[in-house]
Amino acid sequence: MGAAAIISYDGTANDDDALALGRLLVPDATSLALAYVRHAPEIDPERESLAQHDAERKLADGAALLGDPEIPRHVVLSASTGTVDPPTQIRTIAVLPVDEDDAAQQTASGLSQMFGAEVVEAVPPTADLIVVGSPRGVPVGRLVLSGAARGMLDASRGSVLVVPAGKPVLLQAV
Repeated sequence: MGAAAIISYDGTANDDDALALGRLLVPDATSLALAYVRHAPEIDPERESLAQHDAERKLADGAALLGDPEIPRHVVLSASTGTVDPPTQIRTIAVLPVDEDDAAQQTASGLSQMFGAEVVEAVPPTADLIVVGSPRGVPVGRLVLSGAARGMLDASRGSVLVVPAGKPVLLQAV
């Protein structure tokens, strides 16, 4: 069985919010995985080895914070994570953009029932959780952010959950 959620974690105090949100969404740590996102590979082989080791150490620290040193961990070369305050509970959920794939709306509805939260419309979103959908026509299971979604996220505050096209995130309360 694969992970129910992958948490991007870089070992900074600002990324502890990602661990907190992941724990809210998936209380069973054995259903989580961690990913450390590196901006670019190092050209020098020694520096690359050090960068890889550092990333793996940070992921081990994140796994320890979640209380499960066996959590699957991945080092990824890609963009970095954003910064938000750690959530203590989810009271409001925004979906953006509203004209995207229905999976985001289905996810927000399910999460609102799970947490007793209200789905709100706000531009820019200021909700505790922002659920972002992929544009219509994207292949099922793929993640794509439209220009409109990126623009709204730049002006928003709150934790973000990006939903693959045609694959709503359906969680059950435990």
